[in-house]
Amino acid sequence: MNLLTILINDYEPAKINDTVQSIIKFADQIVILAHNDKIQILNNIEYTFIRIDRNVSKTNNLNNALKQCNSKWILYLNSGELLVDDDSYNIRDLIATTNPNCGAFLCRMENVHTLVDSGSSNGFYPRLFVHSPTINQFFTGFLFEQISFTIIQSGRSIYPSQIGIIQTENSQLLNHSDNIALLNQVDFNLQDEYYWYELGLNYILISDFTRAEDALIDVFEHTDYSFYIKELASLALSGICRRSKRFDEAILWAEIAYDLSKDKTYSLQALANAHLWKQNLENAKEYFQELDKVIHQDTYKYYYTSFPQIVIDAGLEEIAKNTNL
Repeated sequence: MNLLTILINDYEPAKINDTVQSIIKFADQIVILAHNDKIQILNNIEYTFIRIDRNVSKTNNLNNALKQCNSKWILYLNSGELLVDDDSYNIRDLIATTNPNCGAFLCRMENVHTLVDSGSSNGFYPRLFVHSPTINQFFTGFLFEQISFTIIQSGRSIYPSQIGIIQTENSQLLNHSDNIALLNQVDFNLQDEYYWYELGLNYILISDFTRAEDALIDVFEHTDYSFYIKELASLALSGICRRSKRFDEAILWAEIAYDLSKDKTYSLQALANAHLWKQNLENAKEYFQELDKVIHQDTYKYYYTSFPQIVIDAGLEEIAKNTNL
């Protein structure tokens, strides 16, 4: 098996050569997912072509393309995206010496989305990941392809990296109301737990918390055991209940998240906040202190990135203002 395959989703054929040239020195294999097999690649570079099936979703096309990838690691790019050329690191060295439980690396993406309400937005996304041939549905999502859920569900972790990806042009304009309209057109038979989580998240983003709550509760109507999606839904529901001052429910959902979670970081944060908002100051203090221990312990984490210490310090400071604990 090779070390690194570059998987390119080619929706801007005129820019695919720029993408290929930015990564060719690292690649053992290039797989191109495209509508047209008459792609003109410079320098006669060899690649594997997979035709896009217009009758299935983008995530299904990507999952089909993964079956043709024969390397241990995959770097996923869209045409028009360029790997930042930085001589200070080498991707092949990074993945050859990584921690055995690493499932992916976060890549910094400049101006990855344009939001209708706040302009361009940067982000960190796990675009470099371990290839798992035994997983048929590695990519998930109805609006945007996601791999974090599959990686974490497998018991692996996601690590930071210095890898940067830039977009030569950004045509992806996000409108959460349009996203909801598209999700509401999804066939009933395809409405799985991830569908309801994604719908609920978009309702949160337009501050429609009643519909968000209904959608997130529907996550639990599905018997497929995806603990991470259910954990995230529980955390979101705890936040909604806090906002509506239903503090006992907020605590209950945070406790459910804690029971589901393998990395206790975010459920402890939710428990601490729920008790703080209810003015259960002694309990809140205990959870903030436990959170402080967890983030400094060498235990399993979903994301090996730094949890902001200021979150804990601010919570303990707020408690100190209101009590002598």
